[in-house]
Order: sequence, then structure tokens, then C-alpha cells
Amino acid sequence: KKYSEPYSELFRVLMKRGKSLEINSSTLRGDYRQPLPCFELIKLYVDLGGKRFTLGSDSHHYDLVGTKIDEVQEFIKSLGIEGVMTYHNRQESFVKFD
Repeated sequence: KKYSEPYSELFRVLMKRGKSLEINSSTLRGDYRQPLPCFELIKLYVDLGGKRFTLGSDSHHYDLVGTKIDEVQEFIKSLGIEGVMTYHNRQESFVKFD
């Protein structure tokens, strides 16, 4: 909550420009137990009207690809998010959750 105003401002800019917020699940593999940005900031983004997300696992080895993405997906689904944006050759697509 201490940093909510600077992040609120950043999130408003992202939304105004039609950009997605990337959630990185790599830190869930360790002791931190929070994605980046943390759950509190993700909720703040949604509370401000944010709906566009991309998901990443910052994997540098094939056996880590997608690690803990399911936990992040379940969290944002619980906030009413219905899917995520994917990008290929700078073209975006919306992928609805099952």
C-alpha cells in the first residue's frame, strides 16, 4: 500500500496506451512465493480497471517453461480476468481461459 500511488499512475498509463501487464511466475519457484509484480499490485491493476495481461515464466531451461503459470492464472481468474494476451511477430491475440 505504501507504493500504491506510483504504481497506480503507471498502471493508468499502461491502460491508456492499450498495453498489457506481464506477470512473471519465476519467483514462485523460490522462497519469495509471489509473482512479479506481487499479488497485491496485480489486484490494484485490476481494481483500477486493468484487464490486459501476459504471462511469463522467465525460463532459461526447457524443463522450467511455464512453471507456476497455473497459479498465476488461477489468481487472475479469481479477479474476474477471462484470458490473456499473447504475441507473435508483434501481433497480439486474446486467449480465453478454459
